Amino acid sequence: MAGDKQLSQVIDLLEDRDIMVVTGAGVSTDSGIPDYRGRGMLAKHPLIAHKFEHDATYRKKFWVRNNEHADVWLNAEPNDAHNAIAVMEHAGYVTGVVTQNVDGLHWTAMSMVVAELHGNMHTSTCMLCDKQFSQEYVIDEFRRMNPQVMGDRRFWAKKIIEPMCNECGGFLKPSVVFFGDFLPEEEFDLAESIAEDSNAVIVAGTSMKVGTAMSLIRSVKKRGPVIVINRGETMVDDMADVKINAGVGETLQDIMRGLL
Repeated sequence: MAGDKQLSQVIDLLEDRDIMVVTGAGVSTDSGIPDYRGRGMLAKHPLIAHKFEHDATYRKKFWVRNNEHADVWLNAEPNDAHNAIAVMEHAGYVTGVVTQNVDGLHWTAMSMVVAELHGNMHTSTCMLCDKQFSQEYVIDEFRRMNPQVMGDRRFWAKKIIEPMCNECGGFLKPSVVFFGDFLPEEEFDLAESIAEDSNAVIVAGTSMKVGTAMSLIRSVKKRGPVIVINRGETMVDDMADVKINAGVGETLQDIMRGLL
């Protein structure tokens, strides 16, 4: 829990500021979604773009793992962190959210301006014709075609039928950034616009070891304070005017109450 002195300092720094909020996996752990660098599946199975594109066995193994964890992603609800950010945005304090997360929970919490730098897990895209499918539909189709995976993990690659496009027969890829992919241009342009409109930044729930938002934080730092909320060290601690080593949801709720 952040101390009263730190919170008071943060409120003083952020009052009358236009705040960009940068979020990472630590913002969603209270919603049941594992931290990338913690014990969740993504830490054990990093997603490699060229392997997914060229190796059918790799894709089939991905869909087996994705099926196992799909209900967590699809049924997750926003927590105190998402809700506090959305309330501050509607109150005029937050200019927008730049997130490394792919869970879509900022949208569910009713945030209005969200740049999803790493995409969104709730859709898949055909790699031939670009048709999009809801992830819920893709998972339902995978389970329909592969009833054996629901009861026996030993059924692996050769017996798995991967989900394919019903228009052109191309293979499907979740609409997220894999290692080796380019960042989505429109989302990064939106993130840059949020940064240009901001003169303060809150970095929450990320170590920033994946530094896709680093240049944005540096640009806002030239005009105002940087507040870092994260349990453990981050790559932007040296830029922080205040570093709060505490729970993200509780701290953002306290900041929200202090500003409103």
